[in-house]
Amino acid sequence: RGPQGTLYGRNAMGGIVRIYTDNPLTKQGTTISTGGSSRDGGNRFSALTNLKFSNKLGLSLGGFYETDKGIYRNDSLNKKVGGTNQLGGRIRLVYRPDEKWNFDLTSSYEYTDQSTYPYFYAGTTKGNETLPNILNRITANRESKYFRNLFNTGFRAEYQAPLFTVSSITGYQYLKDRIMMDQDFNYKDYYTLEQRQNSHALTEEIVLKSLPQRRWEWSGGLFGLWQNLRTSAPVTFYSDGMGMLNGMMSTVLPSITATNPYTGQPLSITQQLAFTDASLPINTYFRTPVLNGAVFFQGTLHDFILSHLSLTMGARCDYEHQEMTYIGNTNKVNYLYSMQMIQPAALAIQSYLKGKTQNDYTRLLPKVALQYDLQDDKGNIYASVAEGQRAGGYNIQMFSDVMSTVMEGNMMTTTKNYCDNLLQTQADQARTETLKQMFLGIKTTMDNSIPASKTPDIRSILTYKPEYCWNYEVGTHLNFLERTLTADVSAFFTDTHNQQITRFTNSGMGRMMVNAGRSYSCGIETSVRGNFLNDRLFVTLNYGYTHATFHRYDAGNGTDYSGNKVPFIPEHTMALLADYKLPLCNSYLHAITFGANTNGFGRMYWTENNNAYQNFYATLGAHLLLDFGSCELNLWGKNLTQTHYKTFYFESMSRGFYQKGNPLQIGFDFTFRI
Repeated sequence: RGPQGTLYGRNAMGGIVRIYTDNPLTKQGTTISTGGSSRDGGNRFSALTNLKFSNKLGLSLGGFYETDKGIYRNDSLNKKVGGTNQLGGRIRLVYRPDEKWNFDLTSSYEYTDQSTYPYFYAGTTKGNETLPNILNRITANRESKYFRNLFNTGFRAEYQAPLFTVSSITGYQYLKDRIMMDQDFNYKDYYTLEQRQNSHALTEEIVLKSLPQRRWEWSGGLFGLWQNLRTSAPVTFYSDGMGMLNGMMSTVLPSITATNPYTGQPLSITQQLAFTDASLPINTYFRTPVLNGAVFFQGTLHDFILSHLSLTMGARCDYEHQEMTYIGNTNKVNYLYSMQMIQPAALAIQSYLKGKTQNDYTRLLPKVALQYDLQDDKGNIYASVAEGQRAGGYNIQMFSDVMSTVMEGNMMTTTKNYCDNLLQTQADQARTETLKQMFLGIKTTMDNSIPASKTPDIRSILTYKPEYCWNYEVGTHLNFLERTLTADVSAFFTDTHNQQITRFTNSGMGRMMVNAGRSYSCGIETSVRGNFLNDRLFVTLNYGYTHATFHRYDAGNGTDYSGNKVPFIPEHTMALLADYKLPLCNSYLHAITFGANTNGFGRMYWTENNNAYQNFYATLGAHLLLDFGSCELNLWGKNLTQTHYKTFYFESMSRGFYQKGNPLQIGFDFTFRI
């Protein structure tokens, strides 16, 4: 837990999870698993085999397939949404020619096809309710989907020298995915997004590490990352969206005041713009390469000043270079310009925006920790200070807003040029000097009231800066009853700068990441685990409390969120699990395990202004495991209390939407080992 940037770099602010897989040199056999679940019609199947060809060479092969239809129904499409079809495979080859060398190659592929964004309508956030007939229903009229092809491979070469170990870890990832999203999330036909990504990423890390069980233990090395990401993200407006745009365009051009040449009285002349196409595609393309490099070192000195006291110090110097090449364009856009006294004119524009921007970031990520080991293996007491960092980037999903601004400017310029020519012609053909001066006066007023089109400052609009934090923590790990009972207790304070917050743009036409100034978080985390009755009873209890508030967050336009709770951070989290294993003297059934668990979560705020939140809730689960030796059957139930809760909430276009947690489900898992 806590920032682990010293050894693991960017995006390890909240801690790391290490996943270990079976080594085919030390464990052999074949495992086949299958399972199913109610409500969503879920089915799962996986198989894994570990083969040892010799004491030096081993091979692991595995594959899986899982599918479900989703739980909740879209009323507009008359079908369930939120389902998944997923399959993949993994191969691992381990070669250990002698005691000094070790080679490990792992490759995996995964294909995903999901029905996405099962969002319920929560209601209008401003003014009177405009869509009461779809409250608490899913009504998106266009299907949202997500497809992904993901390939990962890593090669590790390790050499053990007399005084240290040196290893090289090379990784490569290929990602190709596509998102199709109905971005208004209701039955009206506003607009959709189709985003395609194609990414190649290559990493290399060279690590030198001291041998264990030394008074001075250390680890250090070099890290490099290169990623080339290409993204296309066209947004298309449809009938209701065109109506919305026309409503916005109707107020863009100001009314003009002129003098009536016949009466001498002031004359107010209105003018208006309106799209005439049935749809409007806005095409965008991005190339966002990233180059990251770091040098790092961390060392621990045992018996520092006092016996059993250890001092850990480390630092990582991290450099990152980011670029964004962008291209935005629209096809020929037709619109109608109308003004009193002038015949309506059918005009057309074609907008194009191209450019490049870049950013460079350098940061030193230090860490200092003290740990005192209690005697007789009773645990330890520790205190640590560490800095973590989350990478910055570019808000490409809000580029449609930028293109809308460019398109509006082009329409204004085209309209202005058309009116200038027309009014000048009218003035030249005027029969009286008074009438001529009226047309020239209108022309001058239009020239002064319509601003010149300007290219937006892409770098300032789309860039969000890295987030970094200082984390201060004290805690203890305790062992009781010969390690049959263990406990962890920690208290922390986190000072976060440039906190990254996701929200929708003001127009509602895309998400964006913003830097929310500074926030403070403090809290405690506890964990207790116990094995009793000769390992028949296993109990674990976890509880966490977090108080997270914005210390400084001026969102602009007179909006200040300072003092509000930080969204998406739960105040309380808890989990309780208990399993009791009953051995049986039966040649077929070896043991039965009864288990129950509960999970609690909340309150969590969804927005910066804290107007929407999920109160604390808890769910209950249970399972029954039948152990037949070479196979196991696990019968389980989730959310047995039928607790109603939200897992996500957001606001767009002054409307709220949410995603429900799953209701009661029952299912089974069957595992067979050879």
